[in-house]
Amino acid sequence: MLVFGSLLLLLSGLLLWYTGTDTEVRRTRVEPSIPSDSPTETGATVPSAELVVREPKAEARPAPERVTQPRDEFTIRTVGADGQPLADVTMDITLESKQFPRRTDADGVFRFAPEEIVRRIEVRTRPRGHARPPPRDVEPGEREITIEFERAGPVAGTIVTADGKPLRVRAGLEARRGDVVVARTSARADGTFRLFVPVNGRFDIVLNGRVSSKSTSHWAGERFFYTGEVKNVTAGQEGVELQAHPVTFDRELNVQVLGPDDEPQAGILIVFGPTKEEPGYRLIPTDESGVVRLTELPSRPIGLLYGGGKAHDTSGLGRPADPMRRVMPRGQTEVFRLRETVRVVGTVYRPDGSVAPSVKVDAWANLVEIVGRARTDGQGRFELRVPVDALPIQVTASYGRGTGYRRKRFSASTRLRSFSERVELKLARQR
Repeated sequence: MLVFGSLLLLLSGLLLWYTGTDTEVRRTRVEPSIPSDSPTETGATVPSAELVVREPKAEARPAPERVTQPRDEFTIRTVGADGQPLADVTMDITLESKQFPRRTDADGVFRFAPEEIVRRIEVRTRPRGHARPPPRDVEPGEREITIEFERAGPVAGTIVTADGKPLRVRAGLEARRGDVVVARTSARADGTFRLFVPVNGRFDIVLNGRVSSKSTSHWAGERFFYTGEVKNVTAGQEGVELQAHPVTFDRELNVQVLGPDDEPQAGILIVFGPTKEEPGYRLIPTDESGVVRLTELPSRPIGLLYGGGKAHDTSGLGRPADPMRRVMPRGQTEVFRLRETVRVVGTVYRPDGSVAPSVKVDAWANLVEIVGRARTDGQGRFELRVPVDALPIQVTASYGRGTGYRRKRFSASTRLRSFSERVELKLARQR
């Protein structure tokens, strides 16, 4: 029997040599079986053997691919009129899905590594002796931006009523260079004001309709005051007088929505305001001729917004190129012209490779305007209608999970240069 055990050990060694290295070891304890008619010595023990078997290794499953967003460093510098850096300048930084405030350091620099596309930078503070610059839209591919501040000088004056008396409410006013607002302030309780504008050039000063005082609400000016005149001023000018006229609600305005071939679009929601009855905004759908007739509007500029509707969802037409406007009602007709669209389809995946249902998907033109919006279905698929003249577009997907400080955000984006491409987005967690 000793010979039998030795043979088993020899067999194990032969198997080990024969199978090579692309295997895994499995050791099995083998107890030899002895036939009943086999002769054995009294008291003899039969040794057991350990059989070593090499089996082919199971193929390891590859780990899910981890996709992260590019995190190139983004630098913002703030520089004064003398070329020196300006410290502690607060600005709002707008990304694809959020906005947050930041402040430059002692060297007038703020650096960060965003996982989303930076779209806009707006300065909130005005360093002493400088004018606040207008908001800056970030161009695709920009990674370093320098915001230059102009030297500023004061403009002072008084807001008066039609009979020449000071307007004793804290009325808001602003200075504009064309359509760009370069300075804002509120008058004091006695109607006097002082604001700072760049020392170079001329500016128009107007009331902006906002009022803040103990006797009126913050937005009372939207309903009760409007300046009928515009004062053209320069830095250092004193004694400027702005006349405020009470708002009358006797204006009319027509809004029409047309397709690419001038066909009227019924059932489109138009958002406008304020009105005599409501200081906020109202929604009215267009009639069969594609028109909304608005009456009893204030004698001051109002906001108009294309709100979309059934035709926008089903007829293959997209939003107009200028969906938001601010107009003075004078009985005219404002036309919103819809654009032809094409279909963009795709799928959104989670970081582990599974499909991502109920995720918001946006299509951006020039990284500024949203030209299409959708939400994924239960299979992670989506379909967008995008204007044919919008290429190239950026398609983004994002969603959040949790609440408060525990909230986690996931996003992905890709650049689309042809409508024939099928979009596939894999979400990655934002840090």
